[in-house]
Amino acid sequence: MKRGIAGADVGASGDQIRIRFDHRIAKAGDLAVKETKTGVSGTNVTADQIRGLLSFTGLTTASGRPVSEALRDDAAYFPDASTLVIKLDSGQTLRPGARGAVALGKGAVTGASATSTALVPVQVPRHFTSSGTGFNPDGPDYLKVDTHATTVFQRYDYKVSGDGVSVRQDGVADKVVGQTIKTVEVENKYLKATFAPGYGGRLLSMIYKPTRHDLFYNNPVGTPYGFSSAPAGQPGNSPFYQNWLMVYGGVFPTLTEAEHGKYWNVPWDHKIDQSKGKFALTITKTDDVDYPDKPSKYVYPTGQGKKYEYWTCTTLAPGAPTMSDRVAGQDRDPGYKWMAGVEKPAGPAGSGLLKLDKLKQMSNWSDMGITYGQDLATMQQGNWWGVVNHENDEGVVRVGDNAKTPGMKFWEWGQNNSFDTNVFSKGNSARPYIDLWAGASMKFFSPATLKAGQTLSWTETYLPTMDLGDVTNVNANGATEVKVDASGTVTGRLFSPAIGQKLHATLVDASTGKALGTSTFTGKANAAVKLGGKVAPVGQARLVLTDASGTTLLTAESGT
Repeated sequence: MKRGIAGADVGASGDQIRIRFDHRIAKAGDLAVKETKTGVSGTNVTADQIRGLLSFTGLTTASGRPVSEALRDDAAYFPDASTLVIKLDSGQTLRPGARGAVALGKGAVTGASATSTALVPVQVPRHFTSSGTGFNPDGPDYLKVDTHATTVFQRYDYKVSGDGVSVRQDGVADKVVGQTIKTVEVENKYLKATFAPGYGGRLLSMIYKPTRHDLFYNNPVGTPYGFSSAPAGQPGNSPFYQNWLMVYGGVFPTLTEAEHGKYWNVPWDHKIDQSKGKFALTITKTDDVDYPDKPSKYVYPTGQGKKYEYWTCTTLAPGAPTMSDRVAGQDRDPGYKWMAGVEKPAGPAGSGLLKLDKLKQMSNWSDMGITYGQDLATMQQGNWWGVVNHENDEGVVRVGDNAKTPGMKFWEWGQNNSFDTNVFSKGNSARPYIDLWAGASMKFFSPATLKAGQTLSWTETYLPTMDLGDVTNVNANGATEVKVDASGTVTGRLFSPAIGQKLHATLVDASTGKALGTSTFTGKANAAVKLGGKVAPVGQARLVLTDASGTTLLTAESGT
């Protein structure tokens, strides 16, 4: 019996086709389709791959373009191994009321002994609907601050040990309780940010109002883990300074030690300044703790200057993300040898250096792991990193100064661990987020030195991206994606947080300086401006963003 497509439906908004297979797909062309035990896949499929897998008959967009020519570059994803969701590019919808069909190519998928290539009917609704988010792009901007807000962190109940710092495994109860935490909520027309100075000095949440999605991860149920088994009063053998940890989420500073530092769960001092329509929250902490039972690896050598570590921990998950980084290579932690079987080497045998290609996709993390980005401070277009959700093309990016924070650490629980864990499972802290850390030193337990009287400062900016499948360059003025295919066809996309402002984008042949396309546009809250053109087959292209006065705000060049 031949197996194939069981049915195909068009989404209510008219810009997606959901294909249901009558069996689990093992491979789609050359692409392995992975699935966790609980049925989560997240495998991404490009437009070229879709055109090789499927044919469409009688289906066009409202503007008359064939469906196969109106796909996004990141054209589809498998939410599970028996469902494929195909996405039209932003601004495109299928022709209302149209009737057409979709069919698999011969040998396009594997997972059954024989594959049916029969046409399967597709009916497009006559009217499209959108759930909406309540966001009014034409509404006035405003600033609202609530300094007396609270949130409740659901977590397993625990008892702090006699040393006043650690938690032992037998000190964790079999019940979940709600811990009320004081917060400061700040919102304007576009964002709602929640700060928790009293719990690790963190920016707990940042909701982008046009989508109502939180750009950060918040743990629905916290559970202590990583305990020390050493006797009380002796140096611990936990991975963590306090001999335990519990994941909450958001973005927070960790100092003066590696991992999550000393102060991830304690109050920080804070001060609020609000005047003339602006808000500032200053959060400070004096390093005055020396926990005697800390693990011995947290004892740094003494000498001139202060040995310290500083890392900004970002707990990112705007949905089911894949990483999008300006990292040419990575240096895996020696404890996670499985990575060497996924990526190609980028250095001598045994060096641990790997290229970063497949591990940009969350679905390719078969297990938990640590790896460190390399050469960030010397890379062109390299002062950023972040994640993109390919199910809704929404991302979050951190922009910084890699000369000041040259370290970048990846942490992932692994696809299976992340999605197969019951959040109420006591002691199992695996969750579906990606930790990307920015450090003043290159790796954990490789401290930097702060000289007497020395002050270090830098700016970190966190911004949402919309309508981008990948990122070429980012700064505080926007995010861009520039691609040139083998034939020299150029596609450029640009999203700017300057929503409602007049901007100008120019796509240029990087070799000749010739303009390939221009667009004067008003920044939108949920869509990128798109440009296209043609260069020589081995050529590159540059996208330039300027404001109304002609001042350059951002440039991005393909191939760098």
